[in-house]
Amino acid sequence: MAVSATSTSRGGSISRRRRPRLERTGLVRGYVAIVDRELAGFDLLCFVSVSMQLHRVEHIDRFRAAIREMPEVLECHHLTGEYDYLLKVALHNRRDLERFAVEKLTPIPGVARIHTSLVLSEVKASTALPIARQLGATR
Repeated sequence: MAVSATSTSRGGSISRRRRPRLERTGLVRGYVAIVDRELAGFDLLCFVSVSMQLHRVEHIDRFRAAIREMPEVLECHHLTGEYDYLLKVALHNRRDLERFAVEKLTPIPGVARIHTSLVLSEVKASTALPIARQLGATR
């Protein structure tokens, strides 16, 4: 959770009281450990833009189902604009990227075009939402 006892004015007891309420309301969906991607051996982080040939429901459903089964896809976002989807993908190396593109992504029915951008460095990576002020207003 991005908001901790240190970010509230009343200390730790607020967090202990708020936590169950935030979980019940669905604002907090779960807790995760943030694993260092590079230390885990995933040296390649990519953003893959995907265009679909036709926007048929069956192609979209198959694409989404296939993406959900790919553990290397960390995020998948449906977009407006030139591309239909943006994938955030973590891979070990260039060979894995080639396998991912040629053997996994391209064969999905309806995929027309892919464009891959390799991340050179992460300037900012966060999962915290800037909601401290909003939570403070709900006292």
